[in-house]
This record gives sequence, structure tokens and C-alpha cells, in this order.
Amino acid sequence: MHFPYRVAHDVPLFLAPMSGVSESPFRLLCRRFGADVVVSEFISAVGVARGIEHIFEDMRFEPAERPIGIQLYGADATIMAPSSTSTSGARSRRW
Repeated sequence: MHFPYRVAHDVPLFLAPMSGVSESPFRLLCRRFGADVVVSEFISAVGVARGIEHIFEDMRFEPAERPIGIQLYGADATIMAPSSTSTSGARSRRW
């Protein structure tokens, strides 16, 4: 399999996101112990669209967590599309 980033295993190990668990300290531990890719908890597309600060806090990550996936959830495509664009610009905690 070809991936756009370096992986340490023949089949990359992904951290499955878990609500209330997959926060930055846990993701960092998983990376340290072999996860090739980590994923955020679910992020509300409506919260992103409304600019709710604590939602953006949930999207911040440490450089050591890369590569990272940000998961959005929602039901309205007209909200999901612009929210996905703004999450693709998520940066490390050093914004």
C-alpha cells in the first residue's frame, strides 16, 4: 500500500477515535507506542461554522501527533462543506 506519509508498519496502525478518550495526551501516547495515524474525537460541523472556541480547541494538536485526522459530523451538506474547508487549516497548538 502507498501512503502519502511515512509509516512504520506494512499495514498502518490507525488510532480509532473514541469520544472522551481521544484527546491530545492519549493520541501522543498512542503515537509513542506505535500508532502511525491518530484521529480526533468527533467535531461538530455546526460548532465549526458558528466559530465556537472550545470546538477549535478540540481540533488543536501537537506536531508530534502528525499525521492526524480530524473527524467532522453533521447532517447538512451546506454546513459540512465550509466546515471541512476550515478544519483542513487546523494547526498545532502554537497557532
